Amino acid sequence: MQLWQEGNTDAFEAIYRRYSVKLLAIAMDKTRDRSLAEELVQDTFIAFYNSKVSLQKLNTAMAFLYVILKNKILDLHRRNILQQKYQNLLKHTFSEADDQTSSLIETRELENLLYTEIQKLPEQCRRVFKMRREESMTNKEVAASLSISENTVEQHMRKALRLLRVAFVKHDVLLVSIVIGGSMCFDIVRHL
Repeated sequence: MQLWQEGNTDAFEAIYRRYSVKLLAIAMDKTRDRSLAEELVQDTFIAFYNSKVSLQKLNTAMAFLYVILKNKILDLHRRNILQQKYQNLLKHTFSEADDQTSSLIETRELENLLYTEIQKLPEQCRRVFKMRREESMTNKEVAASLSISENTVEQHMRKALRLLRVAFVKHDVLLVSIVIGGSMCFDIVRHL
């Protein structure tokens, strides 16, 4: 140690040869990865070499090398844990975003399908359907606006829903009709 601290490079090589195998065994035991263990030992000796000035009163190198290696291994484990947490966060975040994006795309596709199928309805049936759904008019209001009976409005709505159900079944989509407050509503529930 004293020779190396005085500038003898052969002394540092002797320290390296003497302790590198022991340090490699310790690093291998902790990491189970030979190339990583070799890298840690190399970094340990670099840190040891760079701390030459602060080692004035040190007589044995192994204890100091062991502490450096232990700190390098702990730093590695901390980085790995932090990286794993970050990857899990990203995976969770992107998974949620993917789910939301997928749901949004699916919803838009269903909306487009619904719009297309509504356009295919017979004219009077389509007009009644749009007034009931888009303008939220009651059967009575639709009947008065189109000069038809409320019974005819109900028949057009039943026909529209039946035709839409048939169209959606062809596209493997389930359309559910629900009666709410005396008026029939529909929801696209899910892909079959």
